[in-house]
Amino acid sequence: MVDEEFKKIKRNTYNDNLTREERQSLERLRNLNDVIIKPADKGGNIIVWPREMYEAEARRQLRDNTCYKKLSFNPLISFKNSLEIILERAEADSTISLELHRALSVSHPKIPTLYLLPKVHKHPTRPPGRPIISDVTLTRDQEGFIQTNVYRKPTATNTYLHATSAHPKHMKDAVPVGQYLRIRRICSTDTMFEKQARTLQKRFKERGYSQRCLKKAYRRARETPRQQLLQKKPPRISDDSIRYISDYNAHWEEMRRAIEKHLPILKTDSVLRHYVPDRLQMTARRARNLKHILVKSEYVSSTPNLFNLGTIKNGCFPCGKCVACPNIVRSTDFSDSGGQKTFKIRHHITCESKAVVYYAYCPCPKIYIGLTTRPLKVRVREHMRDIRQAATRVHVEELKPIARHFLSEYECDPNLLKVKGIDQVNLGIRGGDIPKILAQCESKWIWRLHTLQPLGLNEIQPFAPFL
Repeated sequence: MVDEEFKKIKRNTYNDNLTREERQSLERLRNLNDVIIKPADKGGNIIVWPREMYEAEARRQLRDNTCYKKLSFNPLISFKNSLEIILERAEADSTISLELHRALSVSHPKIPTLYLLPKVHKHPTRPPGRPIISDVTLTRDQEGFIQTNVYRKPTATNTYLHATSAHPKHMKDAVPVGQYLRIRRICSTDTMFEKQARTLQKRFKERGYSQRCLKKAYRRARETPRQQLLQKKPPRISDDSIRYISDYNAHWEEMRRAIEKHLPILKTDSVLRHYVPDRLQMTARRARNLKHILVKSEYVSSTPNLFNLGTIKNGCFPCGKCVACPNIVRSTDFSDSGGQKTFKIRHHITCESKAVVYYAYCPCPKIYIGLTTRPLKVRVREHMRDIRQAATRVHVEELKPIARHFLSEYECDPNLLKVKGIDQVNLGIRGGDIPKILAQCESKWIWRLHTLQPLGLNEIQPFAPFL
């Protein structure tokens, strides 16, 4: 019902804050192979670092044997096992609870990545990498007392959230409040506070904030006793209320009204009514900015990628050697249940590919979205076996969705089953929780392709992988 309400929302057009030429330049910059793009350690700038300079600085730091040692093996499994032993002992001694034990356990450890942040405030053209610097200035007054004031690097730029940015209004209003309270807490005298407040007002005006908004934020900070701000805040009392979390967009309030309209339905459930708030709590995720688009924490080699050279094409390709090949379709795209939207396959997937989300369909054509961590051909053979054996099953409800459909519509003929690999999860050498990410990917395609029954063959929309 909520989904239907969302579809009724009129999608207004909006003006992009980047021109077409700027977006094309951004894409070209993102794909440059001879530079490394990182945020500056201080100041909020984005630095385009020549690759050879970045690599030279990384080698210089890694050669410091007092800080780094080259390993001959991957210690992750050993660390994981050692941690588990410590947690088991702590739980046995009642030092930690079972819940905390589970929270601290790491099922799928990831290899950390090393990267450097340029210290352009130290040297603007050949910056060393990643310092840790305080943002408070300490001085001693004439009576010998230590005074504190805000310190700002000469290379720091004005990176406060712009007043016209696509964020909820209460978030934008909170930015000046937080910054005025911050300088109120840091500045040990009223004179210092007033001076920093004037500077802060100038920077916020440059970012499009109104005089009314700034005056309100300043007055709140001015009237708050500094001693109160220096006190440690009591921890927030969390509740188990349901929240709606999504990317912010221009239809945020319309979405809120649509969800709140049907929220009382959950109140009728004997279990859920204890967790459903009277008023919906909506939380907006941070939107992508230029930093998220350009900066990569993991080092990418400058060696050309075979995919970029065009020697290996994206798509699904049967190997031509296995028994599953007649059922695996050679294709570079796929469409949703209504045939209205077409999507490109962005990986090179074969019968041998693992960690794959696949797209199975029949002459209807109804679609089933599934996943497999094993080779795709193994999962296809299992579906073919289930279809053949469906006629011998006494209880039809025990059959899997594809087998049940072929029993009722196609007399258990497995030759009519067609499969495409449409997506793949590859976490690289760092590793990670592939089953969870793969399940999230499967759930995404079930939703986008509308393959839930009765339009498709999927019986459930999995949400557990996102929890």
